[in-house]
Amino acid sequence: MTKKGKANSWRTLSSKEWNFLLNREGKCNVGNVEGVNGLILLPDDFKSPGQKFWLSKWGWMSNKYTAEQWMEMESAGAVFLPAAGYLGCFFMTVVDLNERGDYWSSDDDCEGTRRARRIHFDSQDEYTDCLPKVARFSVRLVQDVLK
Repeated sequence: MTKKGKANSWRTLSSKEWNFLLNREGKCNVGNVEGVNGLILLPDDFKSPGQKFWLSKWGWMSNKYTAEQWMEMESAGAVFLPAAGYLGCFFMTVVDLNERGDYWSSDDDCEGTRRARRIHFDSQDEYTDCLPKVARFSVRLVQDVLK
């Protein structure tokens, strides 16, 4: 059993941590959970909780789960990041909801520019790049786990 870290210890992943998670063979893919598209990350020691729970083909519908199936995946350590789109500059509306995910890293990993590293995924690809800090993307909070 693991214990959670101290109170107020939530943080955003660094670009180095994002790169580690995204570049592990067979541990990162997109999928769909109950109609919501997103990025699926598996732990290194992932043990599939049943049959046909993970396919290597990239695409929202290549890895499709019911709520019950996803609860089993989550219990086995899988993490789901929804394709939450981004907040558009005009009219402050969400753009590309359920079509793409854009998440910030915590650090300025862009050669001292006024930009920050973004993690992007959609139904065809995932990549990182540098964009102005004024862009309105999602963040994923994490907490270090003490063993």
